[in-house]
Amino acid sequence: MNSVTLCIPTLNRADLLREAVASARAGSRPPDKIAVMDNGGSCPPIEGAEIVRLGYNLGVAGSWNWFLDHFDDWLIISNDDVRFHEDTIAKLIDAAEAKPDQIFFCPASGAGQAWALFLKRKKSLE
Repeated sequence: MNSVTLCIPTLNRADLLREAVASARAGSRPPDKIAVMDNGGSCPPIEGAEIVRLGYNLGVAGSWNWFLDHFDDWLIISNDDVRFHEDTIAKLIDAAEAKPDQIFFCPASGAGQAWALFLKRKKSLE
């Protein structure tokens, strides 16, 4: 089975982040690792998550690129306000196994949130 890392950039929204992490962990297929980019410097420790603090704000796209440079295999990149349904991660993995060289997006309910959650294999990017 492939290693799956959930990567979440955040900016001073620990309340949302805790809910996102808890919902991902509660699913039928939780991530193997969780990495959080603390772009605001105020993220408290979250059990089971690696908090990355660079001392400056990379922004969302910069955080995505940092995750791609520092973690291997399958990355699920999520906003901090995403709530995972029980089978979200399992369905993303099933889709990625069927077509390993693609990016898989989860539909977002709000306008302008098309990039709220996606899965990317680092190998396909390389």
